[in-house]
Amino acid sequence: MTSRWARMAPLTGLLAVLIAFLAVGVIGGNTPNAKDSAQKVFDFYVKHRNAQMGAAFFLSLGGGLLIFFSATLRHVLARPPARGQLASAAFGGGLVGASGLLLSATAHLALADSGKHGSPTAAQTLNLLDNNTYFPAVVGIAVLVLAAGISIIRTRVLPLWLGIVGVVAGVASLTPAGFFGFLLALLWIAVVSVWLTASPVGDDPVAATSTAA
Repeated sequence: MTSRWARMAPLTGLLAVLIAFLAVGVIGGNTPNAKDSAQKVFDFYVKHRNAQMGAAFFLSLGGGLLIFFSATLRHVLARPPARGQLASAAFGGGLVGASGLLLSATAHLALADSGKHGSPTAAQTLNLLDNNTYFPAVVGIAVLVLAAGISIIRTRVLPLWLGIVGVVAGVASLTPAGFFGFLLALLWIAVVSVWLTASPVGDDPVAATSTAA
C-alpha cells in the first residue's frame, strides 16, 4: 500500500489542476463580473445555483489535492545536497495556494447559496468578494513554483528546464502579466506531477530523505 501511494502521490498535482480547471472553466462557466447589477447577479445564481455549488465543491477538492502535491514535492526537493529551506518555502507556498482555493470555494458557495436564501443586495456583495479572492491562490502557487524552480536549478534534482520554467512562471505570476504567469505555473505543476510519476526521483519519490527545515 505504501509503495503504491509513493508511486501515485505525485499525480495529485495533475488532479488538482484538472479539477480546478473543471470547477472554474467548465462547471462554473461565465459567471457575473464585479460590474454587473445586483439583480443580474441574483437572477444568475437563482438559475444556476446547483451548478455553482458544484463548482465550489470541486474547487475545494482541488485545494485539498494541492496540499498533498506540495508535500510530495517538498520531499523531492529536500533530498541532499539541498539543505531544505527552498523545499520548505515551496511547501509553504503550496499551503497558502491551497488555502486560497478553499477561500475562493467558500466565497463562491455562499454566493451560489444566495440565489436561494439571499437577496439581490447580498448576492452583489458576495459577487464582489467572489471576484476578488484570487490573491492568496495566485501568490501561494507563485511561491510554490518559484521556490521549487530555484531549488531545481541549484540541485538538478529534476531537469534544469523545469527549474527555469518554474522561475519564469513564479516571477511572471507576480507581475502585471500575472494571468499568463499563473496559467504557466499551473501547467508547470501538471508537468512536474506527470514527470515525477513517470520518472520517480530515487527509489521512493515521497520518502523523506532530509530533516533540514
